[in-house]
Amino acid sequence: INGAVRSSGDTLNFGTTTVAGNSSVDTTNAGASPLGGNVFFCATTATPTTATRTIDAGTVGNVFLTGQVTVQSFTVSNSSSISAQAISTSTGASGPISLTAQNSISLLGAVDAGSSTVSVSANQDGVGAEPLGMLSSSSIATTNTGANAIVIRVNTAAGGTGSAILASLQTGATGTIQVDVTAPAAGGV
Repeated sequence: INGAVRSSGDTLNFGTTTVAGNSSVDTTNAGASPLGGNVFFCATTATPTTATRTIDAGTVGNVFLTGQVTVQSFTVSNSSSISAQAISTSTGASGPISLTAQNSISLLGAVDAGSSTVSVSANQDGVGAEPLGMLSSSSIATTNTGANAIVIRVNTAAGGTGSAILASLQTGATGTIQVDVTAPAAGGV
């Protein structure tokens, strides 16, 4: 994939892909179909290692990452839910990993942002009890030493009763892990 892939609510199944440059996948057709559609990736490798991937699956589209995703930076800007096996940023100039879902996020393996930040926001529609769930063998890691090294948000100020079911979280020596199950995503932690 090199460039933009856009659809209007379709399910997109990419199998194993190579990112040849910065790429985006948008099942909302640039907002014309805000509900979106499902996006499946079996595995992704960036070539060159400076490639980024951005996914917008809309408010009802789900994102499934069933294999290792390795890119410079990785963003799911909107989705109904996210299920991720493993996400890592490439060595060298790593970029952030940012995952946002209206409902649940399931992390099934390692999320490694290199020296960059990790942001995970679940249940962002502020309704129901959808959680961020991490398997006991999963992890979120970064060597970042900043105040926002790892930021986890579940629910919004408008509502929601979802929980953060956490496993291993690791930052650099002075990095901060922020976990907030009630604050609005736009208002900080």
